[in-house]
Order: sequence, then structure tokens, then C-alpha cells
Amino acid sequence: MKYLLSIPLVVLCFIGHAQNSFDSYWHFGDSLALNFTSGSPVIETSGVQVGSSTEPASLSDGTGNLLLYTDGDILYNSEGDTVVNGVFDDTAIENIFSPIPGDEQRFYLFRYSEFSNNVTWSIIDLSDGIGFILDEEKDVEFYNRQCQLMVTSHANQIDRWLIVADNNGGEGGVLNFTTYLINNTGFSEVSTFQGSYIFAGWYETLEEARMSPNCTRIATSHKGHYVTLFEFDNETGEVDTGFNNAANLPDSFVNLNYIDFSPSGEYLYVLRDESTVIRYNAETLNETDFLNSEESIVDLSEIDYSHIKRGPDGNMYLLSSQELRIDIIEDPDESEPIYLTEFLDLPGDFARFFPNTVNSCSVQPLVLVNSVCEGDTTFFSSFLGTEMDSLYWVISSSSMDNDTVFTSIFFSDLFPEPDIYTVDLYYLFDTIWYELNTEFTVFEQPVVELGEDISACEGDEIELDAAGAAFGTLWSTGESTPRITVTQTANYSVTLINGLCSAFDDIDVSFTQLPVSDIEDVIICNEVIPVTLDASGQHIDEYLWLDGTTESQLIVDSNGVYEVTVSNECFSSLESAEVIFVLFPESLVDSLYEVCGSDTLEVSSSYTFGTIEWSNGQVGPITYITGQGDFTVNIEHFGCFYSDQFFVERIPYVDAGQLIMPNVASFNEDELNDVFRPFVPWDPTLDVCTYETLSVDMKVYNRWGNLVLDGDCRWFGDTDAGDPVPEGVYYYLIDIESNCLDKSSEAEKTGFLEAFE
Repeated sequence: MKYLLSIPLVVLCFIGHAQNSFDSYWHFGDSLALNFTSGSPVIETSGVQVGSSTEPASLSDGTGNLLLYTDGDILYNSEGDTVVNGVFDDTAIENIFSPIPGDEQRFYLFRYSEFSNNVTWSIIDLSDGIGFILDEEKDVEFYNRQCQLMVTSHANQIDRWLIVADNNGGEGGVLNFTTYLINNTGFSEVSTFQGSYIFAGWYETLEEARMSPNCTRIATSHKGHYVTLFEFDNETGEVDTGFNNAANLPDSFVNLNYIDFSPSGEYLYVLRDESTVIRYNAETLNETDFLNSEESIVDLSEIDYSHIKRGPDGNMYLLSSQELRIDIIEDPDESEPIYLTEFLDLPGDFARFFPNTVNSCSVQPLVLVNSVCEGDTTFFSSFLGTEMDSLYWVISSSSMDNDTVFTSIFFSDLFPEPDIYTVDLYYLFDTIWYELNTEFTVFEQPVVELGEDISACEGDEIELDAAGAAFGTLWSTGESTPRITVTQTANYSVTLINGLCSAFDDIDVSFTQLPVSDIEDVIICNEVIPVTLDASGQHIDEYLWLDGTTESQLIVDSNGVYEVTVSNECFSSLESAEVIFVLFPESLVDSLYEVCGSDTLEVSSSYTFGTIEWSNGQVGPITYITGQGDFTVNIEHFGCFYSDQFFVERIPYVDAGQLIMPNVASFNEDELNDVFRPFVPWDPTLDVCTYETLSVDMKVYNRWGNLVLDGDCRWFGDTDAGDPVPEGVYYYLIDIESNCLDKSSEAEKTGFLEAFE
């Protein structure tokens, strides 16, 4: 998109009389404003409102357009941008602007900081279109006392007065006025006046000071219950005694805090106890007459007002920071003013005071020239304040064949050629002709066209060309060259500036990035179900799976690695995901294992993948067991788990060849060698005759070769007939056979046995 911008220009100030427009825009500090340029106030907001107990200030130009505003901490231009070097070190609770006579681009800001207890001046320069304050012209101290500030015009309608009012630090009921002359060379002190007021035993704080619209009266209110009224000479800047105890009501202890004059200056409106508005005759300097003129305009108890101020539309405005609204008193100079509640509802929070503005009589008349760019219709206007007997304009330049003459206060004409034009205004007032001269420049209108929006690939470099080498160039990146190179997706804009004219265009540049898929591996435990693979992700326009599927998703039901190509207009990438179905067998091991004697049992898992752990602490697909009882095997594979149990039973067994026979026996029932039987040498007490796997055929003969016993595994010293045998030597012949599962052994044992009783 493309924009052509022209900046209004004030080109001429002159002696005369004019209506006020410097206070046509009330800005509360950060983002809430009342715009009076259309006649009635219109609320303007920009973002979240910021509440403040300071008194903000704002300044408009001669046509009512906002120039500057401050919240006491930061100085802003009309666009809401912070003026360069416009952030102050401390908060000012009293602020006021003043134009500098003869200079359309520079303005004073006067500030009182309660923290430093100083009044300072700063000069704001708007010649660069943004505004700046030089360090040496910022917060320069010139007054050291808590005070109220007023700015009004000089009688010559060119210079200005700055009036500083203070109550001597609250000591002795003294009220000081110091007047400074502001002209094109600076400002200087010209007059001081010390008045007095009667302290009524409550607060002594000077709350507010106001100049009347006709510049003949100064009124002050004190944070107690009285106001004062003084005369002011607009030609000399001198303050003179009026009366010092007006509206003093010690019995009621009312609070008369905030004041302002009616548009004609006839009445002084006073906000009393935050809920009552009264007015007095401000044209009298007789204290008794003043007090007797009291009229009640608003008398409410259910609402609190925090401030009162005369508007540029001639109405009195009441601010309720508690109710978030502004009420109005219409026709405040009439005998029966009209009070309207809930005139304007305010959004959010805001300052509890109306902004401080230049007093109406401080406005000097202006000749304005707007829209001074090539091809624009240029508007001329003059504000003379009172009707002239006659006037005419003469416009001339080197590019014009003939001078152009106009006879209207407001007119417009088209100046197509860039050039320097001379403006002469002649007007007749009270039989005297006045001549005013100035000039203005019509600038060549820059044109910029960045073209259509651009799409490129990541890694590319795009050159943007403003083709504005002849003009000042400012890109949104901060660069000021005619061409810039960009590599990031963004909206880029450029402004070409030629004097007070400019052109704007912007363009969207997007860089396509590498496609990134969020596809993931899938593992399913103990079942086979359809699985949806999702290859969607970032910066992807197209999908292509190996089976030809072009959707972002693919449904599969078998193990495997599935590949997909994701792509966009710039790049393609091969992505893949593995699908694994982990299926465990119903049984990992047999439920029962039998093993002979002390043999080691080898048990294998039927599932050999993943991590296999046995309850005997061994790890791996095979375990070796030397004990007996219950055992468990646990498997983890790709996050899937399975477990099985089994029992190991040991069958008693001994190799027949390992058995030996004793050579003595005492069959006397003393439990020592009472039984003749085979035994194992490592444990003679072990009765192997109890092994079901062991078979023994024992024959015993006496010395004469007679068969004494034909028995089995044990001989207790008796014959087959059950008779005890006598002591002596006996011969034995034993056949032993041992069988367990698949193991078998045989042995023959022969020898002599000596029997004892």
C-alpha cells in the first residue's frame, strides 16, 4: 500500500486579536484526550489509561491540532511518540506549555517538581517532525518554591507572560507573584508582588491559580476555605492588590479547592467540598460585594468532583475521577446555567486533574498555510479575532506569471510547482492598514512504490528499492539507504521525506522455511491394531508416501519403517517412522522343571528380545539355577512388559559309584553304627536308602559261607528269620543301581564286615 503525506505548516504570526485554539485539545497524559476541534468534546483513547495525581499539560496549534502533551514524567508529540530526550528525571506536579513568539517550531515547557522543589524550563524543537530537547535546554532551574504556573498573552499580542504564584512556603499568610516576560530572545523576570491572605487555621497550601479570559484578574484558591482575587496589568505584567479573604467561611470549614473563570470573566466558579459548585461576581474587587454575590449552581452529596475547568467551547467542565465521568455546566455566563450530569463517560483510569493549557487570552492571531506539497490544494487562513474593515492577500513566486490576489479570510488555491511563494496580507482595522509578509515553500512530492508482496525461500536475499536517492529515506529497519537487503519474514516499510512532504509504502516479504514433519515412531504392546501415522508439521504443502498416498496420514498394521516425502514450494525432506508391534508368547518358560540332585538347571526364555531379568538376579535369555522353588522371569522390550513364573523341583540322587560301605557294625542298639548301609563319604549321616532313585540288593554270608541275609539297603544285624547274629566277621555282596530321569549308574560292593555287640 502507498501513502502520500503532507505536514501542516504555520508560517506567519502577527499583531491583532484572535480567539483561543491553543487549548482545543485536552490531553490527560498517556492515552486519554478530549478533542474540542469539532466544537463539542470528543473522547479519544489509545490503549490502557494511566491514572496520575499530577496535573498534565497539553498544547494545540492555532487551528486546534494537538502539538505536545506531558503527564509530568514524559513529553510526547502529537503522534504519541516520546520526544527525543523527553523523559524527565522526576515527576512534575505542575506543568504548562508556552509557544515562543516569532518561532513556529519551538516551545517552552515549564515544570514544577515537588521532589526537587524547583521550577524549570525546557525548550522543545519540533523542526524535525518528531521533536527534541537539547541537554543544555532541558530542566533549567529558575525558581525554588512550590507554586502554580500561568501563561497568558502580552497586550501586544506577540509576547507572553509567565506568572509564578506561591504562598511563601506556607509561612505568614504571604502570597508571592513573580512575572516573567517571554519574547523571541528568551524570558526574564520583570515584576514581583507580595500580597497577603488571612490564614484561617487550616491548610495553607496554594491549590490553584487562574487568569481571567480578559487578562485583568488572577484568582487563587487555598487548601482551606478561602480564595483571593488580584488585579493584573497585561501590558506591564504587574499584579496589584485586590482582596485577600474572599469566600472565607471559618464557621463552616468548607473546602474551596479548585476554581476557574467563566468565558466572559464575569464569574469565578469555585468547587467546594468536591460536590458543590458555587460562583461569585469576579468583576468586583470589593470583598463584601464578592461574598454577597455567591450563587449555588450545583449542590450534590452523592458525587465527588476532583477538578473544574473552563472549556474552549465556553462551557464549564467537572471531572469525577471516582465516577469515571465528566459533567458539564452550559451557558456559565447566563443567569441560569444548565447543569448536565453524565455528559461524558470515561474509559478506564485517568488523571484526577484536567490538563493545564495556555490561557485563552495568551493566543496570538495566526495566518496558517496547510498542505504545502506538490499537487496539494493549499489552504490559507487567518485568525484576526475581530472583524476587519477590509483585507486582501497577494501570493507570488518566480514560477507564477502573475500575482494571485484573494479577498477572503479563508481561501485555498492549487500550487502545482515546487517553489518558494511569498505571502502578503493587507488588512484595514480602525482606519489603519497593516501589512504582514511571510513566505512558504511548496515541496516536490516524493513517490515510492515497493511493488507487490514477495515470497522467497529461506536463505535467499531480497533487495528492496525505494528509488528515493534524491530524498531522505527511512526504513522500518532503521536504515536510511535507498536500498536494503532483507532475509527475514516481516512487513517492511519506507518513508521518503522531502521537507514537509513525505511518501510511504510497505511490502510483506515472506521466506519459506524448510518443511519439518512431526511424524513419530509407534510401538504397540501385545496386540496388532491399525496405526495412524501423521506426517503433518510446519511449512509443509505436499506429502508423498512410498505407497503413493498423498495425504498427511497413513494407516498401517504391520511392522516396518514407513517413509514420506514432505515438501513446499522451496524444499523437500524425506522423513520416516518405524512401527513396531511387540507380541509376547503366552508362556515364556515351562511351569515345572525337575532336576536330579545338585545338578545345575538351565532355563531359557522363549522370547529372547529386550531386557530379560530373572528372579535369581541373572540377566539374559538363559538362566542357570542351582536351587529349587518358585522363580520369575520379567521382560521389557520397547517399553512393553511381560512376566512369567515357574517352579523347580530337585529329585534326590547319588551316583552308585560314589557310595561306600562300612567295615564294622555294632548291633547293640546304642545308636552308634547300629545299621549296616551304604553312605556317601562327604556326609555319613545322610541316609541314601530313603532315595527313591536308589535300588540296593544286599546279601550277607557268615564265615562258613552260609547266607545270613538276603535283603535291601539296610542290615540291622539279624538273620532273615529275625534272629540276631553273633559277633564275628561277615562277608557281603551288594548290587547298587541309581536312576533319576535320564541319569543312571550301577555299582557292586563286596567286602568283610566285623560285627560287635
